Amino acid sequence: MNDKFVDFTENVSKLKLIARKGWVSQVGVEKPESVADHSFACAVLAMCLGDLKGLDTEKLIRLALLHDLHEVLIGDYDYFDKQRIGLEQAKKNQEQAIGEVFHKLPPNIREKYVSLAKEYLCQETPEAKLVKQIDKLEMIMQAFQYEKAGYDKVKLQSFWDSVEGNLTEPNLKAIFELLKEERK
Repeated sequence: MNDKFVDFTENVSKLKLIARKGWVSQVGVEKPESVADHSFACAVLAMCLGDLKGLDTEKLIRLALLHDLHEVLIGDYDYFDKQRIGLEQAKKNQEQAIGEVFHKLPPNIREKYVSLAKEYLCQETPEAKLVKQIDKLEMIMQAFQYEKAGYDKVKLQSFWDSVEGNLTEPNLKAIFELLKEERK
């Protein structure tokens, strides 16, 4: 391996230090999950769902692992960031960061990873759309954990509201409904 690959892995490791912004700004979570925590949980959910449904599990896991990697350069955008800078500008920033974060990798894998990260960002394939739903469900699972830990349900409600009605995959929808029922 070369120095460029080491630089890439150091960048990836920084995701462990980037807090998921919405938990801090909206709920006041003192020690929130990191982007790396979230990506790992998404990857496990993608693995399970892919295997249960007989889908391309490897592709789903790759999409889940890469879906927020650009945040090592631009940070975690929450809903309010996207509104402030505009959805189009946020997407441009994300696309640019995707190119930069993978820049130091050998071309053969760089192109593959950039393509997957952009596939997720553009939401044009069934796999990307499914991982987006997994991303949202994982957020709700984390919100549920914060509620159980004593954080304010009222402050967490906006997270639930943002997902309500947006899950179409039956298994994910069923998990959401079970969690919603349990929180009553």
